[in-house]
Amino acid sequence: MELVVRVATSQVCPCPGNVTKNLQQMLCALRKAQEQNCELLVFPRWPLTGTCHPSWLEDFGFFQSHQKAFTQLLSESSGKNTAMVFSTLGFCLPGHSPFERVFLVHDGSVCLTDPRSLLFSRGEMVAHVQVRNEAPAIVFSPPPYPLANLEITLAAKKYGGGLPQLPSWWNPETSGLPLPRVFANLGGGAEEGVFTGMSMVQDSSGEVLACAKPFVEDFLVSEVFVEPLSTLQAKLRGDGSSCGACAPPQLLQLPPFPRPEKRENVPAFSGMAKLPDCVEGFQFSALVRGIRDFVVHSGFQRVVLGLSGGIDSALVATLATFALGKQNVFGLLMPSTFSSPGSVSDALHLAENLGIRTFTLPIASVLEEYHQALLPAFSVEAFSLTQQNLQARIRGNLLMAFANHHQCLVLATGNKSEVAMGYSTLYGDTVGALAPLKDLFKGQVYRLARYANKVGKGDWIPENTFQKAPSAELAPGQKDEDSLPPYTILDEILGHVLDQGWDRLQLLHRGYEEEVVDKVLGLLRKNEFKRRQGPPGIPVSGSSFDRSHVFSLLVPPEM
Repeated sequence: MELVVRVATSQVCPCPGNVTKNLQQMLCALRKAQEQNCELLVFPRWPLTGTCHPSWLEDFGFFQSHQKAFTQLLSESSGKNTAMVFSTLGFCLPGHSPFERVFLVHDGSVCLTDPRSLLFSRGEMVAHVQVRNEAPAIVFSPPPYPLANLEITLAAKKYGGGLPQLPSWWNPETSGLPLPRVFANLGGGAEEGVFTGMSMVQDSSGEVLACAKPFVEDFLVSEVFVEPLSTLQAKLRGDGSSCGACAPPQLLQLPPFPRPEKRENVPAFSGMAKLPDCVEGFQFSALVRGIRDFVVHSGFQRVVLGLSGGIDSALVATLATFALGKQNVFGLLMPSTFSSPGSVSDALHLAENLGIRTFTLPIASVLEEYHQALLPAFSVEAFSLTQQNLQARIRGNLLMAFANHHQCLVLATGNKSEVAMGYSTLYGDTVGALAPLKDLFKGQVYRLARYANKVGKGDWIPENTFQKAPSAELAPGQKDEDSLPPYTILDEILGHVLDQGWDRLQLLHRGYEEEVVDKVLGLLRKNEFKRRQGPPGIPVSGSSFDRSHVFSLLVPPEM
């Protein structure tokens, strides 16, 4: 006869370091679980502290705040039937290395797991649990897990691009038998990426009983059927006799599980989240949530960006509007004598579609003032690289001045192709607190912009923005392909190098022109100094510059 356990899974997005706010989220989840007669409430990793920066772990004040919040959590759990499982900092003295432990808290009591009962794998903490109905109890079972009948996975997994795969529901190396599984993951923005969410509950066959939404907070309630320990013992032995087991390190006695009559008006399952059906859908959701949480967790509400009429700034403005609301997004149009009339009209058309406020600040007169100021040192040549970079830096200064005055963050609009090649002006178009497109190649930007136009009422980005050739418009008739290989070729080569680790010989063997290969690889290596000084991005692939690829600042002459 199977046992039935009502399990709540709270997919949270804790604010890093804000234990007071995070505590309230946990208590809210506890109240919801109690109202729905749940025996067990499972949180992901770090629900109380958020992901900890190493510097916080040396701050005794942070530990004091953590201890105070933990004590309050124990107090608030008193008198409640629901047991909570979560990880947080273990109790340690100043000067000692901090460590993460899994706790089970119930009715004001705490059960600290033995470190031997945890397995660390790909950002997950796996605990195997015994659910007993004969003498109602939940215990964490140490290796080799001979008596476990429920697996709990506490995760902090970030989105790594593509279509997220369901977590493996059974690993023979960590569990003797396939077990029902509760997979609790964080959902929302982090310092270096976005937590995927998609917490789920699976039965012993791997079937998904409930799945949470991607990238956002969510709350699941499921009834999980687990086999009695005696049955599992027989299966493990294979001959029907019981098998030996090491004694559990801790045992937390629980009151009898709520009877079925208490559950008549409570749904057995909280449902299956509707997931995007394409890569662009996941990317769009991840970037929107990443922008929102980065801005909010940084203590701001509003953002500003330069609107050039191009595809990059159009997509960033659209993402920011979905993330923060149109009232919190400003666009600056900063035309020069080289800006085409279509660029200005396309930017204004975009702003009108999104409903965001814009300001037009022409820079021609400012550029001339720079020319005059530099005359004692040198004369700025027309159309030179110096003049082009001056324009970008003037725009950067205007954006930062606006941000200072209006207390908002600047969003940079560069994409991964440009960042890889250093096709940007340091302290110019690289200014900003966040670069949302930093992990999207140019071709991906176009595809995501098309997807964005299908979201909501649609057609946010004007069609003309898709059709025009990419240009920085810093000189007459300038096009990106005057300085770079065509983006279709460039993106392919960068994808092979960054995603698959190809070298020069492999690229040449594939048939790419030697001159193109050498130019791309040379620019990739020589522009690390720009990437080191640029704003962070939101990783949406497995090969982001913020996570994976850091090149040497010193480039040998032969490279």
